[in-house]
Parts: sequence; structure tokens; C-alpha cells
Amino acid sequence: MTAEAARIVVLPRELASGVITTAVSRAALGVAIASVLVAIPLVIDVLIDRGAADAIPFPVGCLVAILALLVLMGWRPTTFTRLLFLGAGTVLSFMYALSLAEVDDALYADAGFMFNRPLLALVLVGGGLRRPLSGFLWGALGFFCAAVVTVATPLWLGVRFVPSWATIMSLGVVSAAYLAIALIHASQQRNVPDLVKLEQDTRRLDLENQFEQRAAAIVHDTVLSDLTVVMTSSGALDERARDRLRADVATLGDTTWLRESAPAAAIESADAGLRNGLISLVSLYQWRGLTVDVADDSDHVVLFSPATSSTAGAALAACLDNVLNHSGVSTAEVVLGSTPEEVTIMVIDDGVGFDPKSISGDRLGIRTSIVQRIESLGGSVRIFSRPGHGTSVLMSIPNRPGPDA
Repeated sequence: MTAEAARIVVLPRELASGVITTAVSRAALGVAIASVLVAIPLVIDVLIDRGAADAIPFPVGCLVAILALLVLMGWRPTTFTRLLFLGAGTVLSFMYALSLAEVDDALYADAGFMFNRPLLALVLVGGGLRRPLSGFLWGALGFFCAAVVTVATPLWLGVRFVPSWATIMSLGVVSAAYLAIALIHASQQRNVPDLVKLEQDTRRLDLENQFEQRAAAIVHDTVLSDLTVVMTSSGALDERARDRLRADVATLGDTTWLRESAPAAAIESADAGLRNGLISLVSLYQWRGLTVDVADDSDHVVLFSPATSSTAGAALAACLDNVLNHSGVSTAEVVLGSTPEEVTIMVIDDGVGFDPKSISGDRLGIRTSIVQRIESLGGSVRIFSRPGHGTSVLMSIPNRPGPDA
């Protein structure tokens, strides 16, 4: 089958929802980073003004550590890094508050804005989230951690409790954004047609058109030709003409010509799931600055389970991350192929390339993000690259349904 641009049925609204949710979560992460950055000079200025310059290193160190955790979460937006940020960030925020209070108890009441900065970052946990519900739940968990610090600090210091209105407002704004995206997506989802039925209807119309063309050809080659023979005959038909008429009558009586000229193409939700996931990634990386061209060299339906498609998609995303971050180019090509035995996904770029043998054993990116994922599906990965000659990653996966198919 000749490779050509993939014609894949997708859900534009769903993709838009994912892209917008990711943008909101990354914007919230940016606000959190800015909030912590702004707090550093404020703390230095306030402590110098109160004659406590020697106390600067500890609270500033706490803020720098929180900032580092935020950057890590933005660079590797995984469940582990978010939990790490919330756990360590809660402890650091509490230590930060106590270190300021040790300088002057009055700071807790007079400079509450300084205490709120790391708490605000806790509420704005996220970065790279693609589902509105996930964004809301992470924000609620961050708010709970911030509330623990808000309550524990005055109890530890023995001072009057002051609610953190900044964290409450932040949770409200972020939750409203995620809720709006979820409601819009839910309302629009009702208007999205059944894509499998739409594909079947399209194919039925195509078959009807093929039937009409075949019927026209049969009528032209038999009935019209036979009428011409009869009309142009000056007398009785000779034996050869009668034989031709008998053959044409037999052709019209045979229903073989009514059948499809090619076997019906299977329409599988598993196949659509993989392809829709592929296009979703392409759309996401387009927003991130990487143009991805897709070619479809498939000649068999994909039988992946949802879990297999998700794992394969994660490995593909890791490949595209490498192109975006290390290749030095802004374009890549993804070639999807399938046979009854296996599905292949190839990622190609014309970037700077590298020597695969020079990658040290402690570099876990390719091994854990790509190779181990594909091997967990019973597949294999081959990497073709040379410095200055680009990189190609070929992922081969058995074409079979998983246990949850």
C-alpha cells in the first residue's frame, strides 16, 4: 500500500479541550513560578529593613527549593513530580513561615502577603494536565496542603489565625477555568456524531456510487449493444448474433456483478482509538512548535486495546519530545504501518543526530520512556542515527488486542 497523508477521523472539540486545558495548567504553573520569584526580593527587603539580614538565607533557601520543584514539575509533568512538589512544598512552606516568624512575630499579621506566596504555588500545582477534572482535583489537593500550612502556622506560633484569601481566590479562579472547559466540552460532545456510523454511512454511499457506475457499464455493454444489433439487422438473426444475445442475457441474470469489487474494510474502534490518539499528539506538538507530518502505510486494521494504544502513544510522545528538545529542527515525520502480525510507528527527523553507542547507561530517557514501554507490549525498538544525519526511531508492536480489549 502506497504511503499517503493519513485520513483519520478525529474529535476536533475534544482535541481543543485538551489543548486549552494544557494551556491553562501551564499558565497556572507560570503564575506560581512568578509568585515565588517575586517573593524572594520581598523577603530580602523586609528582613534587611528589620535589621535581620543574617536571617535571610533560610527563608530564601526555602523559596529557591520550592522554585526548583516547580521547574522540575514543569519540565517533567508527571504524577510523581506533582506529588513530590506537594509533599516537599508543604514542608518547605511551613519552615519558610516559621523562619520569618522567628525574626518578628508581627510579620505574620503585618506581611501576610509574604507568607502566601508559596501557598499560592501549592494551589497552582499542575503543568501539562490535559483533562479539566484532573486540573480541578490537583488544585483541590494543593489547596488542602496550603490549608494545612495556614492552620498549622498560627497554632505553632500561638498567634491569631488569619485565613489565606489569596489561596482561596486562586483555587476559585483555576477551578472556574477548568469547570468552564469541562462544561463546554460536555455540552458540545452531544453534538458530535457517532464517528463509526458516519464512516459506515460514507462507505455505503461510496458503494452505491460504485454500483451505479457498474450498472451503467453493464447496461451499455449488453442491453444497448443488443438493441443496436436487433435494430440494424435486416432479417433473421444469424447464429453468432443469437449466441451473443444469449450470453448477454446470462450476464444480466448473474448477480455476481452486483457484488463489491473489493472486500469490505473493517471498521474497528481500536483502530480509530490509536489514530485519534496519534492526531491528538500531532495537534498538541503543533502548539508546542513542532510540525509533524503523518503518513499512513497501513494495510490491516489495528487491534490494540485502549491500554496498548495509550502506552504506544506515550512512547511516541517521548520520541517527539526528543525531537523538540534535542534535534535542533522544528519538523518531524511519523509513519504508521500495520500488517496482520504487527504495527509499526516510525519517527523521523533531519536534525543533528547522535551516536546511539555513546549514550551512557545512566541516561534513562530513551530506555525508560520509549524502549521499556514498547517492550512491555511485547514489541521492540530500533534507533538509526548518526551525528549530522538525523534520527529515525522504529517501534514495532504485535498487532493483537490486549487483556482489556
